[in-house]
Amino acid sequence: MTSTVTHLDGADTQANELWSTLQSTSTRFSSTLSPSVLSDLMRFEDQACGADLLPVLAAIARHMHPLLVYLQYLNRIVELSLFPRQHHFRCDLDLLNLDGDGAAQLQVMHVAPIPSSGLLDPAAAYAAHSGSMALLLWTMALRGSHSALLPEIAGPVRYRLAPGQSLRRMPMEPWCASTLHCLGDEPASVQELAKESGSDRACTRRLLNAVYLQGRLMITRSLPLQRAASHTQRSARRGE
Repeated sequence: MTSTVTHLDGADTQANELWSTLQSTSTRFSSTLSPSVLSDLMRFEDQACGADLLPVLAAIARHMHPLLVYLQYLNRIVELSLFPRQHHFRCDLDLLNLDGDGAAQLQVMHVAPIPSSGLLDPAAAYAAHSGSMALLLWTMALRGSHSALLPEIAGPVRYRLAPGQSLRRMPMEPWCASTLHCLGDEPASVQELAKESGSDRACTRRLLNAVYLQGRLMITRSLPLQRAASHTQRSARRGE
């Protein structure tokens, strides 16, 4: 594993030792992880998205195991503890209030089990910043470095908003509302959603990731003729 930063300005000895240890680790994912989690994460080890936070968050949320993620943020190490069963996270960086430029700087250095001493009461344990894991997933999907569809929802598929808890509680980027409105219609592709909502495809993909990670995305696979007929119907309703 390589890193573009080789030092921590003003860091203490312990932080520098941790930095050196993480840099010398040959893989981002600890061999002590459960086999199912490790197998899922290893899909990204040799891919360009391997250092992106969002696919790692998605895998952790699926397997429901508490894990510790070491992140590189500019010239510092950030520790992110995730407790999916409690729907909770804690971190020494305010991840929820990073803007798009800041969130894009987060890179995964290493993922490991949380030490037993950190599992006693995650909600009460001290951390500079903590909160809902659902909110973290939503925020990183919209603002993080990962702008491609997550592998679980990629491919020749169509999307629609599924019934469930309202997403209005989530912080919305200015372009989200129109795309969410289009998702409430009949199933549509990324291209159709982007065209109807006026958003670009990257933003559309980000929102689809966010909605999927809230358990609110329906995915359908249809024959080309069915997709063409559906698109004709949508165009007719818009008067095109």
